[in-house]
Amino acid sequence: MNRLIKICLVLFIASTLMSAGTLQKVAVVYDKTIPQLQFGVQEFESAFKMANLQYSASPAGAIVVTFVLDKSLGAEAYKITQINKTIKVRGGDSRGLMYAGLDLADKLQAGKDLLKTGTVEGKPYMPYRGIKFNIPLDARSPSYDDTGDAAQMNIETMWDFDYWKNYLDNMARDRYNLLTLWNLHPYPSMVKVPGYEDVALNDVCVYTGAINSKTDMRWKKEPIQDPQHLRVVKKITIDEKIAFWKKVFKYADDRGIDIHMYHWNVFVNGAEGKHGIEARQDSPEAIEYLRKSVKQFMLTYPTVKGIGVTAGENTKNSIKGEYSVENFIWQTYGKGVMEAKAINPKINCTFIFRQHESDMNLISTAFKDYVGPFDTEFKYARARMFSSEKPTWFDKIYKDEVVDHKIKVWMNVRNDDIFTFRWGKPEYANDFIKNMPKSLMAGYFWGPDGYIYGRDFHSKDEGVPKYEIDKQWYLFMIWGMAGYNPDLPESYYIDKIAEHFPGTNAKLMYTTWNATADVIEWVDKIHYRQNDAEFLAEGSFDITKFKDLNAFARNDCMPDQGVTAIGDFAQKGKVAGELTPIEVADKLTETSKILLAGAAKLKDNNNPELKQTIGDFKAMGYLADYYAHKVKGATYTALYRFAGDEKNKAQAVAETGAEVAAWINYANAASAQYKPQLFARTQNLDWNALTDLVKQDVNIAKSAQKGEPVAVAASNKLWEKDKKKL
Repeated sequence: MNRLIKICLVLFIASTLMSAGTLQKVAVVYDKTIPQLQFGVQEFESAFKMANLQYSASPAGAIVVTFVLDKSLGAEAYKITQINKTIKVRGGDSRGLMYAGLDLADKLQAGKDLLKTGTVEGKPYMPYRGIKFNIPLDARSPSYDDTGDAAQMNIETMWDFDYWKNYLDNMARDRYNLLTLWNLHPYPSMVKVPGYEDVALNDVCVYTGAINSKTDMRWKKEPIQDPQHLRVVKKITIDEKIAFWKKVFKYADDRGIDIHMYHWNVFVNGAEGKHGIEARQDSPEAIEYLRKSVKQFMLTYPTVKGIGVTAGENTKNSIKGEYSVENFIWQTYGKGVMEAKAINPKINCTFIFRQHESDMNLISTAFKDYVGPFDTEFKYARARMFSSEKPTWFDKIYKDEVVDHKIKVWMNVRNDDIFTFRWGKPEYANDFIKNMPKSLMAGYFWGPDGYIYGRDFHSKDEGVPKYEIDKQWYLFMIWGMAGYNPDLPESYYIDKIAEHFPGTNAKLMYTTWNATADVIEWVDKIHYRQNDAEFLAEGSFDITKFKDLNAFARNDCMPDQGVTAIGDFAQKGKVAGELTPIEVADKLTETSKILLAGAAKLKDNNNPELKQTIGDFKAMGYLADYYAHKVKGATYTALYRFAGDEKNKAQAVAETGAEVAAWINYANAASAQYKPQLFARTQNLDWNALTDLVKQDVNIAKSAQKGEPVAVAASNKLWEKDKKKL
């Protein structure tokens, strides 16, 4: 009888008017005490409402959909079986039941008939599918680099529950089950540590000082802790902050999403100078404070499922012995987690020690006494997740250590390539996921270091999505769904486009959208820079300078991708089995044509979001054209410098002239939709202001001399370098 009380009958009327003029009824039977399932059913209900249906209180004559738990299916798996008007939905766990409800909602939204459901099965390809989120909690509790507009404009947003509700709902719909939050030192904004109560921060503040591309990412010489240089944007006590994050984390759990907290070291923002604490790995006061902070964090938020640590980027690897960085992390984070578990044995937290600036031999020695789940992490595509479906860094840098130590690895899939415009190619993501070494992995998470997907602050048009996750809905959906099922047909994504933009030519939009990925991929392949601060394709610059013709001419390509670098081609010519730089440029030209033709044919239907999306296609079409001419201009310049053929010089001048024209088209298209913005890891993106720098490429081509350097300046074969410095 008690079980019956837990079961809830929710009755719906089906979405299709029958030919006889009657309405098809649907009854859904489910356990209302399971919050994840409840969300799945709510989405199912919303799909009915979108189809202009109502629900009924009687199952008589209805299609009956029954959700039941069946652990034999395994974690997050489900099976839907439809026979006549009976649909039985079995889920391996609460997430599996939720995903089944979301699957049924997807089918209704795509116009499918419930009575033709048949048998449908779902099972996660990757066990964990997550997002990397550098969280700017406060001017006084910064993340890795908060010197960009995206972080500064979104500090207050991080304390808005409506933002997180929308974000986590979208994550669940896209089949993500992990949110990783990254901050240098989050504790003063998230916990009240016994003995260090004066470190805890009330209110939420932003810095009032000037911030520009020269501002130090570690805020050196910037008084970010001084109240005279801060502005309160939200009045809130530390106790209210704790209640806020407990609410957010509970909501995440109700959507089947685990929380991991990642850190860099050694940082003690907000605590430095108090209790003798210094940002040093050999500071006993800092070690004690950090250990107690980690312990209190886990006791305050016992549902957190992962603590991640970095052996940098404010450490001294030259220090050995007791205060080596690995021992420091053991004494602080490792012991802090274990002490919390000793008090609350229900804590089920995995410790994740990143490969960055360390290696497994040093890590395993330092953590020999750690008790509990222990994994490692690796930057799988460096900072360029859109550069190749099959990056080779892991195989050549870290795979042997992972195998030898029999440890699972989390793949950090970094996007520091494209922030403004909309990327979207399901086939690329599917292949990328399938090429990952799944048997060695715990899971993956993707996201940027130089951007915050928070509130949209740089769109010029009214009526576009308020939040970046809604603007970039297709990007987020692709990388979540591909992790759960990388074999979804293209029709799934075409249906989603048709649903999101009613009345549009969804097939044409799908094809055009695919080309946005090709722009970034081909540019990265011929001009590869591994780190976030070293290149942003949208601005053609790095953290200090514009990437001119000379930079392109002498930069190495991405290794193992079947592409020859410009400098190598100028000296050696065509390499068998590899594309020349000219052939790569031709790929970019073809991509440009696809994007511009699609943008010209697609109609915005007076939909501001659709208009902006088409505008993104147009801008990226011109961006592809710009790089096509730039690559050719750099190649012909290199050929002239090597051999002195005047025809190559004339061709270089012509190509750089076309490059300038393409950039102006790009700048006009981009600035029509977006305001300039300062990026954290590079510099200010003002397309029109950059035009004069683009024009200098013509002068470089004209003034080139035979005998000037041509060879690639530095190799991109990172495995040939000291891997600790990666």
